[in-house]
Amino acid sequence: MLSLRVRLLLASLLVAGLVLGVVGLVTRRTLDVEMSVLRLSVPKECPELGTAASALQRHWKVQQSWSGVDEALRRLKPANFELLLMDGSGAVAAATHASLRNSTLRTGPDGALTILLRSTGGPVPMLRFRGAPSAPIVSEGRVIGTLLAIVLPGQGQVLDRTRMRREVTSGLALALVIGGALALVLILTLSRTVLRPVRDLTTAVRRMERGDLSARVVTGAGDEIGQLARSFNAMAEALARQETLRRDMVSDVAHELRTPLANLRCQIEALEDGLAQPDAATIRSLRDETLLLARLVEDLQQLSLAEAGALRLAREPLAPAALLEQALAALRPAAEEADVMLEADAAPALPPVQGDRERVAQVLRNLVTNALQHTPAGGRVTMEARAVADAVEFTVRDTGRGIPVEHLPLVFERFHRVDPSRARATGGAGLGLAIVRRLVEAHGGAVRVESEEGRGATFAFTLPLAPPA
Repeated sequence: MLSLRVRLLLASLLVAGLVLGVVGLVTRRTLDVEMSVLRLSVPKECPELGTAASALQRHWKVQQSWSGVDEALRRLKPANFELLLMDGSGAVAAATHASLRNSTLRTGPDGALTILLRSTGGPVPMLRFRGAPSAPIVSEGRVIGTLLAIVLPGQGQVLDRTRMRREVTSGLALALVIGGALALVLILTLSRTVLRPVRDLTTAVRRMERGDLSARVVTGAGDEIGQLARSFNAMAEALARQETLRRDMVSDVAHELRTPLANLRCQIEALEDGLAQPDAATIRSLRDETLLLARLVEDLQQLSLAEAGALRLAREPLAPAALLEQALAALRPAAEEADVMLEADAAPALPPVQGDRERVAQVLRNLVTNALQHTPAGGRVTMEARAVADAVEFTVRDTGRGIPVEHLPLVFERFHRVDPSRARATGGAGLGLAIVRRLVEAHGGAVRVESEEGRGATFAFTLPLAPPA
């Protein structure tokens, strides 16, 4: 299989060869035609023409024919002119030049006289005259002939076309060679320029095959290859980000599972060794660790179902104010324990939204729980709802530490946490916000975050309105 560069080169050479060949053939054909037709500009007058016509008129009176007129015509020949005598029928009766004696005469619609010369070898050359000096020869009231004064080109110009064709052909061949060489240079240069980003892309792809996800391509052009390079870079960025998330996920899952599993093992071993008694406190601790593991597995399952589009939603009309009141009642004990004021405020007469009651409650629960974890004691968390266009926007606003700017684009990624230490006191497994985004998108809404470090954060999501009953 030929490479793209070779195929592009061969195609360009084929096109260039065809173009040059057609140009050469057309040029040669045009040259042959133009060499066969010599358009002459002739003098308007010949002073000696009238005298010569009178002498030929006397010759006719004596001979009553044009026999023997050649000698008389040669004697009457003016300087720089050739004489051509036409009889009354328009045929050549005599001429002072050998190439004119056996020629054929034609008169065109425009009055131009065309003389077809009889020559040996090659096409028959033609001499085309317009306005050549002429004088009629009249005897007894009728025209018996016409005398023309003609200026011929040199004999070599009219009849010796072989040398001219040979020289023109050699010049044309030289032009074709030079043009072909120039075309080859241009094609090689253009192909190198066009294929350079393709080679860069190939090199970057091979680097990625070897596991180097940092490979990128310079995207300077705005053509299709430039768009391909930008798409490749975007794909490489996404792969690198996904690879980072995958590694972080493995590390995070291991971290999240290690602590409860270690606690369970230690407590079970203590029970086996008799170092602890199976009292209510021990059983409660074992249950808490088991619930933590179950919640982590449940979150991972929900997230995978949402990302795969396989999450089932029981959609129904929901009152926004009722959703806020339900979330407020469920999360008020956690807020009181954290010494954070939790409030709910819904605009009056909000239209119902279309959604799954349990999933929407989960979205609000995750957002409020996240806000409570990052709001210090004495702070405030506020839930709001208001109408926007064809949806209702729910907002969860806190007065906590806020989110650094560099973390804002990543807060909805799986296992992403602002706190690199991953202390349990500062949050869970880092799945809550990822689940929020997937659940909101599954409802046909959108989620966003705004934050200023040191001044809290605001999470907002929209849900579509319920269709009219």
